[in-house]
Amino acid sequence: MNRSAQIRAVYPGAFETPRRIPDATVENHGSLTLIRPHTRAARDWIRDNVEDTAHYFGAALAVEPRYVPRLVEGMIAAGLVIA
Repeated sequence: MNRSAQIRAVYPGAFETPRRIPDATVENHGSLTLIRPHTRAARDWIRDNVEDTAHYFGAALAVEPRYVPRLVEGMIAAGLVIA
């Protein structure tokens, strides 16, 4: 048994790439899309880049589907992970 196999036997996830929790998720509900922030960075980005007159469904930003691509592109450009 080589060294990496020994390490895997003791620490099963040792060589896996850590998965990052998404900063926000996009939920398609037909005529309405929810952008649900999960981190402070996502909430701050929405606060700083979306108009004050935006609509919310709970903590999620509620938008028409036509606005989603530009919002998601902006969030990704800011370094956020979107799922």
